[in-house]
Amino acid sequence: MDPRITAKPDLDIEKSKSDAFGEQELSAFLKTHQLDHLILTGLDGNACVKNTSIGALNRGYRVELCDPAILAYNQKAWELQKEALQEMGAAVSHDIVENAADAGAEKDPA
Repeated sequence: MDPRITAKPDLDIEKSKSDAFGEQELSAFLKTHQLDHLILTGLDGNACVKNTSIGALNRGYRVELCDPAILAYNQKAWELQKEALQEMGAAVSHDIVENAADAGAEKDPA
């Protein structure tokens, strides 16, 4: 795990399909907590990240791809896939997401 990612998960789902929405637990969690904006990371942009992004967009979620935290075996294919996902409505960020509490603590040395 990249040490710059300090956020702790609220939910840990073991997936059986490449689209995380294949597990009912994810949809239930998002609905219960009234979440509509997903920031996605992952080990293969051309598989799980792509399929989960499409699943989220099809369900009306705002999708943000945290590009520095997405790997791809085939980087050229990922660049094309990323463009296709953006055309579908996904946003791409190039900054690592920081835990807001940790970020504030670093700025205020007191």
